[in-house]
Amino acid sequence: MRDRDLYAQILGIADPWHVTDVHLDVPAGKVEVVVEHRGEGCCPTCGKPCPGYDSRQRRWRHLDTCQLQTLLVTDVPRVKCPEHGVVQVSTPWSEPGSRFTALLERVVIEWLKEASFSAVARRFRLTWDEVDGIMARAVDRGLARRSELSPRRIGLDETSFQKRHEYVTVVTDLDGRRVLSVLDGRTKESVDAHFATIPASARESVEVVAKYLWLESPGSMRPERRSLLSQLKDVCRRTGRAWVLKEMASRLWGYTSMGWARRAWLAWALRVNDDEMSLTSIPGPPQPTRIPEAPEIRGKTRPKSLVHVR
Repeated sequence: MRDRDLYAQILGIADPWHVTDVHLDVPAGKVEVVVEHRGEGCCPTCGKPCPGYDSRQRRWRHLDTCQLQTLLVTDVPRVKCPEHGVVQVSTPWSEPGSRFTALLERVVIEWLKEASFSAVARRFRLTWDEVDGIMARAVDRGLARRSELSPRRIGLDETSFQKRHEYVTVVTDLDGRRVLSVLDGRTKESVDAHFATIPASARESVEVVAKYLWLESPGSMRPERRSLLSQLKDVCRRTGRAWVLKEMASRLWGYTSMGWARRAWLAWALRVNDDEMSLTSIPGPPQPTRIPEAPEIRGKTRPKSLVHVR
């Protein structure tokens, strides 16, 4: 099998596209696969055959061949459609606006599930912006395929990024455990604008909208907020359980002894794995108390000034 036929097979290139040449540059670590379009072009919008207008050279990055960077090079024709004007014909190996083949983007997305942006960029010799563009196109494709959702219980949470200088509001489906939308800012206006875009049938199916109360402790809660938390525990046990575990973890800051803190940490870890943990096991805020004196603990004298939290 000749090199042109080999690349035509592994790249899935078929008529009217044809592999005409393969350029190997070992010192540069590159392989260039030259592809040519033959025959009449079609409008990518309406699919009708149209007369040719001109062509422009384009290059796409593909998966490496034996550790050699592989590039597809072709003069992509443009056609003049009577309805849509001058447009570029579609290329079967990539989507419009991308300079990477669909197969390469697919592998990058799989790696993003396993590693960080910087690790994936380093592994594929890509820039941060290139990896971000691949991810953004994948998200757009997923949103375009997603059918209309009608969640019953919706959660609202806020988070910051870019060194905590910007905030976004994350809208989630509590039952389906999936993100519905990410909104700019953390204001009531942004949430109202989002719900205004949802079809009326989907809005009517919503039974509960829960806003997480992560930053509040039981002692600082106003009565109405405590009531909201109680309702949240009832409608979503996972959320309530996570809140209780968060409050238990915050008590670790009250310890001044590494040994007692380690014991409390182990006790907290056991609670994390306890699926039957009561959601009412956290009373009011912890109060520091002095530990009664004891002569020895495992052969070591306990300091009189040791303070811990119940």
